[in-house]
Amino acid sequence: MRWLNSSILWGGILLLTACSAEKENSYTSIAGLWECEEIDETVSILIFSVDIDNVINYDDTFIISNFHDTGDNYFIRVSVVDDKLHIPRQSLLNLIVHGEGTISSDFKRIEAEYTIDDGGRTANFLATFSR
Repeated sequence: MRWLNSSILWGGILLLTACSAEKENSYTSIAGLWECEEIDETVSILIFSVDIDNVINYDDTFIISNFHDTGDNYFIRVSVVDDKLHIPRQSLLNLIVHGEGTISSDFKRIEAEYTIDDGGRTANFLATFSR
């Protein structure tokens, strides 16, 4: 009886572990919460969270909230084709933003390069989004 209880306990632990590992690897798109590490030309590093949401009825279009750490109420629109992220020229607050990036095949990492123009200065950024 003791052996049976131990077997059931270990079997349950293995099952829970397997389910947890599966959930961690089950991304099928870029939608979700990400951490962004952004580096500018002066090698200043800014780390912040962004939320990427799919635009309803458009499988290839997403919005990124809190892009460039502007706040959760501000977002940019991006499009995705295969493993490429495209940031079309657009306004974000008083900034003009555009760029591109590459998405990892497991949807756990995005490497992006973009330009931000505040009307007086243009700056280039490298960013790594990870989850």
